[in-house]
Amino acid sequence: MFQGCSGLTSATILIGFPIGKNTFSGCTNLTTITYTGTTTEWDAVISGLASGNDVLKTATITCSDGVYTAS
Repeated sequence: MFQGCSGLTSATILIGFPIGKNTFSGCTNLTTITYTGTTTEWDAVISGLASGNDVLKTATITCSDGVYTAS
């Protein structure tokens, strides 16, 4: 969906949004994400993340209940 979009610096991801393989691949400047769910829900998203979305593991993620910190 956003593959190769190097101009993308921030995104809002709605709870339940399907993140498929390479959805955010090549989004090298994506550093800030707002997630409409909780940090616990984001943890579940990260654990089941399809390949090619590594940027979602390094960006600052703000959830409805605070900032996500990887465990």
